[in-house]
Amino acid sequence: MRFSIKAKLAIAFGAVTILSVIVGGVAYRELTSLDTSQQAIVGQGVRLKKTAALMDQIQFQQRDEMRMITAATDKDTADSTRDMILRQENTIKLKDELYGLASEQGKRMLETASAKLKRFDELQLQSSKLAALNSNNRAVEMWHAVGLPALAQFNAALETAMAELKKSPTADHLQGILALQSPKFEAARLSRLLATTFAVSRIEDLEPAIKAVNGQLAVMKASAAQAATQVAPLGIAVDAINAQVERVGSATAQIAAIVAESGNIKALALTGGEGRAAFNEALNAFEAYGKFANDRMSELAAAGTEEAAFAKMLLISIIIGSVLIAIASATWIALNISRGLNRAVGLADAVATGDLTRTLTVTGDDEVADMVRSLNNTVERLRAVVADTMMASQNMSAGSQELSASAEQLSQGATEQASASEEASSSMEQMAANVKQNAENASQTEK
Repeated sequence: MRFSIKAKLAIAFGAVTILSVIVGGVAYRELTSLDTSQQAIVGQGVRLKKTAALMDQIQFQQRDEMRMITAATDKDTADSTRDMILRQENTIKLKDELYGLASEQGKRMLETASAKLKRFDELQLQSSKLAALNSNNRAVEMWHAVGLPALAQFNAALETAMAELKKSPTADHLQGILALQSPKFEAARLSRLLATTFAVSRIEDLEPAIKAVNGQLAVMKASAAQAATQVAPLGIAVDAINAQVERVGSATAQIAAIVAESGNIKALALTGGEGRAAFNEALNAFEAYGKFANDRMSELAAAGTEEAAFAKMLLISIIIGSVLIAIASATWIALNISRGLNRAVGLADAVATGDLTRTLTVTGDDEVADMVRSLNNTVERLRAVVADTMMASQNMSAGSQELSASAEQLSQGATEQASASEEASSSMEQMAANVKQNAENASQTEK
């Protein structure tokens, strides 16, 4: 089978070209894969960022809830409630965006977290309704607006009555003054007990505190009634005292009823109990998803690193293979050509020196072999030409010898012919002389 140099070059360069194409293809594939991995890592980063933002929103929700519960005015409560609801909406929006980006496993985790977040939001709305009552602050405001003025007027009525009794310092009057001191002290005690209810922070402590206020109110009323009964015979008008007792009692009852609503306390209890548990569960659920996303990103990064390392090794191997094939092919082709040319040059040099006995053994079937074969044919032809020339030379030499002998014979004959010619010429001259003599003789005769 003929395997020409062109075929060898085509195969060598074709192999190098194919390997180069493979290198380019592998590089393109790996770059595409790395780009995909990078996009996946970026996607995980986006998920982590949204998860962190969502968890921040949940914490902001709880902060707004606490501000709502501890707000001093209805306006502050309403503002904090509005902020909390806005946070809830932002949290849900982030959760929906995160769900749209999540994988199937991530979606299942987010569904679990969403249920916990929903429970947390529901408890916050319940807390907002309780906080909207603003019981403690309303009670304090009413205490300052109604309770303290009523208590002041009650004390003023008692002071007025005691001033009247002091005008006549009799034993009965002194006893009346002492009797009027008792409801005043009981009213002061009632004021302190009522004020302590404003600071109660637990439901279980509120009921005994209100019960103590109601009991003290009854004690104050009883003390005031007894004092009125004692000072009425002394000419003291007790209607004003009784009216102020009723006013203090009414204000106290209203304030105690507001405190008994315990909106802030119940809201705080709900937030610190079920709300806190729901908050932790929701936060932990989203934190678990964040850990899952972070682990997935780490896996993608590790896979990308391994893939990049494999791609590098593969590219280096293919490039080294291409270089080795190119070097081997070039060396092989160069050796084949140089060896053939060297043999051909050696044969040509031998022919140039006149050695036509040498021939080359034809190896392979390519252009170099064709050249060697042609040189062999040329040498064979030269041998034939030289042989024919030598044969012709020999023939020419023999002919020359024959021609030389013939020339000698011709020269000898010519010499003989010259001698004969001379003899004939002499005879002719003699005959001419005879003719001339005869003519002269004839002429003389005629005379």
